Amino acid sequence: MKHIRELRIGPPKSGKTVAVVGTYPKPMLVFLFDKGGLDVIPSTPTTDRAAIKLDVLFSDLVFIKPDELITYCKKPTADLPKVTVIDFTSHRKLQMTEKFEPIADSQAYMQYYQSINYLVTIGCPWKTFVMDSVTTLCDTLMSLVAEKNTSWLSDARKWSPAIGSKVLQNVAVMANLPLNTVFIAHSHMEKNELTGDISIIPLGPNRLSEQIGSLVSQYLYATNESGMLQVYTKPKGNVKAIGVRWPNNLPQVCGADFTSIYGKELLV
Repeated sequence: MKHIRELRIGPPKSGKTVAVVGTYPKPMLVFLFDKGGLDVIPSTPTTDRAAIKLDVLFSDLVFIKPDELITYCKKPTADLPKVTVIDFTSHRKLQMTEKFEPIADSQAYMQYYQSINYLVTIGCPWKTFVMDSVTTLCDTLMSLVAEKNTSWLSDARKWSPAIGSKVLQNVAVMANLPLNTVFIAHSHMEKNELTGDISIIPLGPNRLSEQIGSLVSQYLYATNESGMLQVYTKPKGNVKAIGVRWPNNLPQVCGADFTSIYGKELLV
């Protein structure tokens, strides 16, 4: 059976999360690093999302703590909630500091990597896994560095490749599991100072931006054009490095939902 290995990038409010969580195969497991990121899932049926028919409401989301995941890993697929969510930001109570550096916090990443290993060693009965988002996972790793490797903060040559490599490792491990995997990331524009070319790439350390596309089979750019949630499946304008290994013959721009992209090859 084919499994999706998707990276979806795009600017904030481009419908990345709602299109994926709202339409991809269930039961689904979501690892959340964007605070309030799932607030986009409506509480009541709505037609506001043009051309996107959602199959989930906010009441279908079951939030659990990281240490509860072991129990869920052992459940039969039929007994799982529609969407199981671990919010790795829930423990944080942010306060302002006088320091110009990331807030030191190792708890979120330690819980995250232990949770990944539960999926590998105990079981992964879900149909779809969603990471939301890779960008804020990088921020979590910066907080880990601020607590565990403080000396690195003064030299980007130390923390930048280390964080990029660690995120790539996470993507590679999850993409090796027998279920659909979707990695959501914010995008930004980068200008090549030598050529003047402008490209839209994933927001993160250079090593991450340059290599993450090689670990996935579907590399898509999300856009909200006149209220229509769509994705680019092929290079268009400043979005140059994207593409898909399959499905074949997708239009350059198509709907952002599961059926529009994969409906001819995969069942929900």
